[in-house]
Amino acid sequence: SHSSVNSFDLLDNLEYTSFVPLLHSSPEKKIPNLSHRGINTRTLKGLAINCNSLISAERRSLFGTFIDHNQPDIIFGSESKLETSIPTYSVFPSNYSVHRKDRSLDLGGGGVFLAVKYDLVSVEHPVFDKSCEVVWSSVCTKGTKHLYLSSFYRPPNSDSSPIKELSSSVSDVYQKTSK
Repeated sequence: SHSSVNSFDLLDNLEYTSFVPLLHSSPEKKIPNLSHRGINTRTLKGLAINCNSLISAERRSLFGTFIDHNQPDIIFGSESKLETSIPTYSVFPSNYSVHRKDRSLDLGGGGVFLAVKYDLVSVEHPVFDKSCEVVWSSVCTKGTKHLYLSSFYRPPNSDSSPIKELSSSVSDVYQKTSK
């Protein structure tokens, strides 16, 4: 496992970040307009998607078209069904930094990932990994706290152990970060 950091001057003046999912089941919350205080704002657009496999060329093409159309800043993906032998660049758009946790097809597929647009500073956090399908990273803009991100998948017929592992992982984030 490794950490990657992407920094771009574009973010130097950002001081407030909010997150608005593409699809959500609860009413959209109003984001305070801070521009009258001289603070630049940026709304992050997130997408949670169960891919149900990105192995075939057809599925990769559909995925790429969907991403191009929606232009999310962050993609929370599950059931990629990718293996480590499949390179990231052959599946994901080149303008995303991708953090993956694959599961062997011998174990029924699965796999989770976080894809973060390159214009955001993103760092993978393998220290929060557990024996479940979870991957962690964070994004940060100037003047803001780190926003910790996670993609998690619980196989349909599994017992409660993945949920317990996720709970432990979330506890680790709270204990090991001061933010």
